[in-house]
Amino acid sequence: AGGSVSILAWLWEKQGGFGHRRVKAIKKKIEEIMNISRISDTTKEKMVAKVKDDARKQGLSILEDGSIQEMPEPSMDTPGVPNWEIEELKSITDGHILFVKPDEGEWRWKMDPYRSLPRLGMDALHPALCSVDAHKIRLKMMQGHDRAIMLHDTLGSEGTLDKKGRLEMRFIDLILEQPAGQLRDVTEQVARLVVVANPQCKPLKRHDTCNVETLDDLASQLLASEAGQRAIADINETGRVSDETQSLLLKETDAWE
Repeated sequence: AGGSVSILAWLWEKQGGFGHRRVKAIKKKIEEIMNISRISDTTKEKMVAKVKDDARKQGLSILEDGSIQEMPEPSMDTPGVPNWEIEELKSITDGHILFVKPDEGEWRWKMDPYRSLPRLGMDALHPALCSVDAHKIRLKMMQGHDRAIMLHDTLGSEGTLDKKGRLEMRFIDLILEQPAGQLRDVTEQVARLVVVANPQCKPLKRHDTCNVETLDDLASQLLASEAGQRAIADINETGRVSDETQSLLLKETDAWE
């Protein structure tokens, strides 16, 4: 006899657990850099400085002497689940999604795409999302993130995913936030992908307006346009966005100021 078990587990890690492990990981990375014999001390110092700068951007504290502030391991009495139990459960499931703490403001689901493992291929994506290259964007995200970690840069200038279009990682990160309880239909998801996939989107290129609220407004504006209405019609009729309609969507987003 055979069978399967479907389980959806929702776990909160012990407060401070992630920070503790992150400090340990960064210290290990610095130790590995200092043990590389084939590079000069000057190069090592630059690489270590970059690691510490990234740690500071992640919210860790760098002390005056240059060391990273310790974060104690959570005690047994701390509410939540210890990381080792979470890792055990992840090892026997067909994927997992990790959320990070949202920014201040209304509660949002904010997924960490780089540490999540959905284990779902293109067959799980709606054809409309595939037609606007959602799967290729995810690959670029992973490649750009890995390159930033391993080589301390990205393809092209800092924060970009490819040399040709100079697609910015901060654009893509916006599609991973969603207000709690707010559902998005396929047409909204397509519109958001089209907006962030255009590296020349002027409203998003400005740092003061590169946020989820701007993306939501732009997606609604795009769907209300003639090009957006054609995209909706395409999805309703064929389940995909035609190449001709995609060209119109690109022209629409290029024209924004």
